[in-house]
Amino acid sequence: MEPNATDQNTGDRLTPAEVEIVLRRAAELNARHRTSDTFVYSVAPDVLVQVAGALGISEQDVRRAISDLLSERVAEPDTLPKKLYGPARLKSIREVRRPAEPTRKHLEELLGQEQGLKLRRKTEASSLWDAGDALGTVRRALDFAGHYSILKARSVELRVEDVGYGRSGVNLTADVTNQRGEYLSMGSILGATLALPLAIAGVDNWLYFLTVAPAFLVPGLGFKLAYKKVCGDARRAMDSLIDAAEEGPRNEEKPSEHPRPHKPGRIRPLNPIPKFTPQRKEE
Repeated sequence: MEPNATDQNTGDRLTPAEVEIVLRRAAELNARHRTSDTFVYSVAPDVLVQVAGALGISEQDVRRAISDLLSERVAEPDTLPKKLYGPARLKSIREVRRPAEPTRKHLEELLGQEQGLKLRRKTEASSLWDAGDALGTVRRALDFAGHYSILKARSVELRVEDVGYGRSGVNLTADVTNQRGEYLSMGSILGATLALPLAIAGVDNWLYFLTVAPAFLVPGLGFKLAYKKVCGDARRAMDSLIDAAEEGPRNEEKPSEHPRPHKPGRIRPLNPIPKFTPQRKEE
């Protein structure tokens, strides 16, 4: 009798805990590749509920998670710069398998020491950081390699909450309104500079009027791509900070895999060395 096909595929099926690990890891990998803050695909909440139900997650938990996510979204007014260049408030949220207090301290050290940010306000729930003095502005202007991409933000907000079971929820929000305004202004000024001579020349020859619109729009598109790169660098920097917080401090003491059987400071007794007796050759 041939075995059932369902029994043959049982070994390839994943438990709910394994599904959670795979989805979290896939989301982290996808966040590292992403270079833009716009999403090509979108998923309706009802579809997400159906997919989660197939993975063994209850509808009530999915609805609650969606509600928490929507309530935590950054509210930004629908202005003309947002329509032209996109949102200016970037957010990175992740659940870290470490307690809340050590994770908060480690992230604050990373923001202050590695990124060069200055602490402006701190409460029990959050802390607010910015570039600080003129030295931070100079470092931001000379950062051609993109090592201090968060330093270019107007402000960075950090929130770390305890979600239970020894885990914490990390929420990093970067406000890059200043960068968006700079790129929008430079694009408009350069576009107007290029379009104005063409418009004047169009008085004598109407063919020049056909090049006025492209000359005005092309610089804006170029600066829009540059702003998208700034957003992508900031997102990758925030994801890297959360990765470092999940790994923990480098100088953190880790438990030894092979504990010492004796207390430190005491000499371990040695067994006597057996005497060497040569073996007789067999006749």
